Amino acid sequence: MYDSLYDFPIEEIGQGKPVYKDREDIYFNISHSGNVVVVVVSNVAVGVDIDGNRNFRDNMIDRFYSSNEATWVKENELYKNDRFFRIWTMKEAFSKLTGDGLIRTISNVEFIVEKKLQSDSVHCIYNGKDLDVTIKEYKYNGYNLTVIY
Repeated sequence: MYDSLYDFPIEEIGQGKPVYKDREDIYFNISHSGNVVVVVVSNVAVGVDIDGNRNFRDNMIDRFYSSNEATWVKENELYKNDRFFRIWTMKEAFSKLTGDGLIRTISNVEFIVEKKLQSDSVHCIYNGKDLDVTIKEYKYNGYNLTVIY
């Protein structure tokens, strides 16, 4: 049943990032790819992206990725597609977290993936500074899904 108590007005900030007006305790973000839609609701600012399950052009790596990111993506042909979309969804989710948009952040944010014993550790560097953000990665039906907060 619809309850108007939860019908909060929405406004846009930054590069069109939607937020609840006058509600600093509820944040949300949305992404879609193919026939999949993801919605994240949080008590802190959050960005989400889902992508993959498709081809990409190799020139996108050199154009949009740092040299460290490009080397990591290209170093293993077997995992190149997965690695490309891991980094891509991180960049998109980060741009949605900041509200600055992909064009303004893609060249200024870098994700360094370090192999650990049981899992990878990812560092986010933005404008040369190591940021303390939480990065959660998931797989869903061949898609890469990243949530950053």
